[in-house]
This record gives sequence, structure tokens and C-alpha cells, in this order.
Amino acid sequence: MEEVKIETKRMPRIIAERPENKMKNRFLNTHPYDFNRVLLFQSDDDQNDGYINASFIPGFAGKEKEYIAAQGPKDNTLGDFWQMILEQDVRLIAMVTSLYESGKKKCEKYWPSEDELVIYGDDTQLELLQETTYSFYTIRNILVTKAPDLKREIQQFHFTAWPDFETPDQPEELIRFIEIVRRQARQLNLSSPIVVHCRHNMFSYTPALLIMSRQD
Repeated sequence: MEEVKIETKRMPRIIAERPENKMKNRFLNTHPYDFNRVLLFQSDDDQNDGYINASFIPGFAGKEKEYIAAQGPKDNTLGDFWQMILEQDVRLIAMVTSLYESGKKKCEKYWPSEDELVIYGDDTQLELLQETTYSFYTIRNILVTKAPDLKREIQQFHFTAWPDFETPDQPEELIRFIEIVRRQARQLNLSSPIVVHCRHNMFSYTPALLIMSRQD
């Protein structure tokens, strides 16, 4: 374990720690490494470095970019989050955090409510097509439209029984939730990454990623 800690300290996080990117990070110690961070597309007149607090994670089956481990969006990164979803052709999002804990916001709500049209930038619109709530998770179908002619349906699977900094009271619910997400990914025959996020880009989703990445 000590060798792992030493090795990770050698991996630079230069981009995440740049002054212009600090406000995009929720915490001081949960930043993506430079070598596997997700890069946002930059236009010719864009002066930023394409930074978002998100990392590519390989699966156990050998696929190098099977998952994207991401920080839950902040109010100033909502547009970046949906830009990443579209650019990486993401079709499934697994959310393992609540929006609030003890009255404090832990993740910005990045999906529209019923009968609401949300617009990011000049050309990206979100519409909630369907929301189905179960005892420990919710499924949301979100239509994303981007001018001039892109239309894509994204499914969000939201695990709603995960207390922050603790393990779920019913671990079998988490296992069942992951099985549901994996089954949907197989049915869609996905070649693009699955986004997994909690409120930050580190600890809470680690068990979920480990179970989700296992081979059948």
C-alpha cells in the first residue's frame, strides 16, 4: 500500500491545479491526473485548456476508456459537464450522490424537471422525457438537442440510498443498482464510456466502479 501512495504522488496534476481551474474543483485534494484526464474540445478562439474534473478509467476487460469518473457538476461547470457528455458520446450516467446533505448542496442539479426546457450556451437544450422512481434509485431519460441537427437521448441512473462518507445501509441495493446499469449498457451495446460520479472525483464511487468493471 505504501508503494501505491508513493507512486501516485509522482503523477502530476498540473492542469487541475492551475489558478484558472481552481474554481472548477469542489475540493482541494480530488483532482484528476494529467495523464488520464478528459479534455474538452476547444475552439480556435478559446483560451482555456479544456479542463474538467473528470478522468478516464479502464475496465477489467481491457477497455482503456470504459468509464469516466467525474466530479458532480458545480454551478460554474454545468455547461462543461454536458459538453463532455456530448463530445464523448456518453449514453449512460450513473450518479451515486444526493444533491443535498444536511441542508448543504453537494452537487448541482444538471437535468431538467418535468415540463422544463434547460438551455446551456447558445445551442444546447435539455428536456426530461421520462422519470421513473424506485425504492433506491431513479431513472431519468433526457433528450439533448444541439444545433444544428444533433439529438441524443441520455439515460441517468441515480442511486438514491448512498449516505455521504458512509457505506449504504443495504449494500445489496448498491450491487443491484450496478447490475441494472451494466445490464442496460449491454442492451445498448455501448462503445462509449459510462460516466460515474458522486459529488467529487474520488472516493465515494470507487466501490461502484470496481463492481461495475468486473467481468461476468
